[in-house]
Amino acid sequence: MVAGTIGYLGGQFYNMKLICIGLLFIWYLPAAAQPVLIAEDKNPNKTTDGYKQGFLVDTPKEIDGSFYFSTPNFRLYQTDGTPNGTKMLVQFPSESLVYVKAVTKKFVYFTILGGGKHLLRRLDRQTLKQESLTNQQKPLTLEMGYTAVFTSTSKNLIAIRMYNLEAGITQLIVFSDDGPVDAKWVTASLRSDNSSLLNNFSDVAFLGPQIFYHGFEKKQLDGQSVFEYIIQSSAPATTGNGQEYTTSNVYSLRSQGYELNDKFYTINDSMFTLGFVRNTKTAARDLFIGSIHQQTLRVAAIMPTDQNFVWGEILDNQLYLVNGNRLLGWTPGSGTIKEVFRKRTYQYQPMQPDRSLLKCGNYLVLREEDSLRTFNLQNNRFEHVGIPENFTPPNSLYNRKDHIAWTNRNFIYYIRYNGFIPSLIQYDPVSRQHTPVVFPEYKNEQFTSFQAIFQLEGKLLFLTKYTGKKDQPVYRIFVM
Repeated sequence: MVAGTIGYLGGQFYNMKLICIGLLFIWYLPAAAQPVLIAEDKNPNKTTDGYKQGFLVDTPKEIDGSFYFSTPNFRLYQTDGTPNGTKMLVQFPSESLVYVKAVTKKFVYFTILGGGKHLLRRLDRQTLKQESLTNQQKPLTLEMGYTAVFTSTSKNLIAIRMYNLEAGITQLIVFSDDGPVDAKWVTASLRSDNSSLLNNFSDVAFLGPQIFYHGFEKKQLDGQSVFEYIIQSSAPATTGNGQEYTTSNVYSLRSQGYELNDKFYTINDSMFTLGFVRNTKTAARDLFIGSIHQQTLRVAAIMPTDQNFVWGEILDNQLYLVNGNRLLGWTPGSGTIKEVFRKRTYQYQPMQPDRSLLKCGNYLVLREEDSLRTFNLQNNRFEHVGIPENFTPPNSLYNRKDHIAWTNRNFIYYIRYNGFIPSLIQYDPVSRQHTPVVFPEYKNEQFTSFQAIFQLEGKLLFLTKYTGKKDQPVYRIFVM
């Protein structure tokens, strides 16, 4: 009897142990993050639906933890990612196509469609007063495609690279938080001897008071005419002769065997560029990273390579370089470029507009052929995540570019379709669990689609569509 009782209790103890282990396992499984509703983006009136009409929006712009974005229903919002920290700043007239281009300490810069042209304005962040901006006292319009807006690291200046249709040249102009509504002139693509001071698609970057940009020169090298990217910089003029910026430095290193890349990379207020240099011993080309200073350009690191392609991205203050079928990494201050991995089937493939590499904790996230993969930076192991859908956001300005995955510090997100309805999947690279993200349900409504998804600093912003009674659309904005 005693033995039976002991056996019974032992069995019960064993069952309880299994239950506890099961509960512990369930507790460990990652719960999907919950999207938080921050606003309803209702149609301005009964006859106007900016989403259905195909109005597009640009990527949200961030400053001091706040994000500014427009919606297809002609509104400008500010949010810190919480409902209480979200407010509508402006309700624009219907049919107003609004693109947020930059945010500084004082202003939100945006374009608004008027008379078939994208007119540039700025909104005072405190008073919400709007003012139109001009160039040579004429209304300033930004032609889509040739135009790009760059913000200084000090967040009080913007530079605009724009194509002047009347003059047939590309210009670089500047607006300051404390300056007038008429642009300050920096430079233009005035050509001489088939050379250009400013490329039509030049990258632009700030270093202190100086503005750096790219041009190209026609030169003779080994008896052949070649075009070389050159780095130029302009600084505010001090001569008082009416010229607002003067070109002070030109970095042209082909004569020394260097070929410069056409991108700038800023890490902790330091600026870098990439390029190749002829190795006098091997006759091959080596990859180098150049550190740009106000008066000089120095080689910070160099590495042999047999690949002519290089693409750089900054993640957590480290510069990663896609170089053929290998990924390289470099930390400012280090004289060594390290090989992160080399893989035969790896190459540059975008996962978001102009981004081929993402990071989630200690994992790099990348595309390899049709697969989404992670690379563990601690044990150097690859893991297969899945084959995600290529999401096409209908109301994003970048709806023609790849949108494969998004990340935050803990999770990776991608899209799967259930028929015509998209589902957002959360992937935990530690537990390797895939968990559907459930968006809130509303009475007599059904979740229909994502109209746009944007990756913010550690957050995701969703413009969504629900379908209600009589197929009436309801648009909501979530942050997660």
